[in-house]
Amino acid sequence: MMVMVIMALMISHLFDMKYIYTFGVNAFFTYDIEANSEKEARDILVEKGGYDINGELHISTTDYQEALLMEEEEANEIHKQS
Repeated sequence: MMVMVIMALMISHLFDMKYIYTFGVNAFFTYDIEANSEKEARDILVEKGGYDINGELHISTTDYQEALLMEEEEANEIHKQS
């Protein structure tokens, strides 16, 4: 009888278990850079992109639908690490 109770508790725990899923989603930024040449614009982009100049994020529904699952963890494990 004790074994059946333990097994029932284990099975019910499996159904209650939550997971954290980490997805990678494709997206891209566009930047409008004023410069005298493409080379100068690229140099500015490399030097200041993301820091001193702001871009515009582009993402579509398809990007979300095609998201890559990168990691799966038990939610309880994450709470234990915090």
